[in-house]
Amino acid sequence: MDLLIGSNNPSKITMFRDMITQTGLSVRLLTLQELGIRSEPAETGRTPLENAVIKARFYRNYCDNVITDDAGFYLADLDPDDPRQPGLNVRTPQDALPDDILPLYAPDIPRGHRLDNEEMAAYYINLVKRIIAEKQNGSTSSDPAGICRSLPAYFHFANAIWHNNRIYTYAEPLEEALQLSFPVYDHILNRDSAGWPIDWLTDSDWHDSSKSRLAEEQHMRRIRFIRDTLS
Repeated sequence: MDLLIGSNNPSKITMFRDMITQTGLSVRLLTLQELGIRSEPAETGRTPLENAVIKARFYRNYCDNVITDDAGFYLADLDPDDPRQPGLNVRTPQDALPDDILPLYAPDIPRGHRLDNEEMAAYYINLVKRIIAEKQNGSTSSDPAGICRSLPAYFHFANAIWHNNRIYTYAEPLEEALQLSFPVYDHILNRDSAGWPIDWLTDSDWHDSSKSRLAEEQHMRRIRFIRDTLS
């Protein structure tokens, strides 16, 4: 079976390759680049699941079997309707900012511009610093204890598969996403993750044993979803 990965993100391609291997299925994975696909759908969904479905329906025109995902990125200290909340606009967060605060958070980024990895890291470093300063009554000084400053954040994931001429979906429970919150720091810690610049601002050792178990349970549910759908 041929299965098209509906993403150009190198980290997502690696992730899907690993997940398919774990299913034990005999599947030949194809990438958009390999098929010369340059078109992208307009991701107009209101949730990660809706966007994953939009992408799967779009790329079905190129392959009978398609797997996609989408994720929202959220800062726990911001209300869901705060315009600074990245949500689904992880690569275009400036588009949701009102004109009066746009110069503070994205002074050199035009609306509609899709941030590259370096721009994305710089934007979120600035965002974290400004929110922390706001929490500290406007102070922009360094933490007096010399400790790296961070804010809690979480991802909310969803997957969609086009197979047998229909859509199959899986969405991570939001309450579990909240339980798996992680710190996002105000500076770059590493550049090990290609395609995931948010990971540059996080510490891979942040989780405790309970979060590790929950993350593993979530991962295995996604594996079972893929295996059961494509079997």
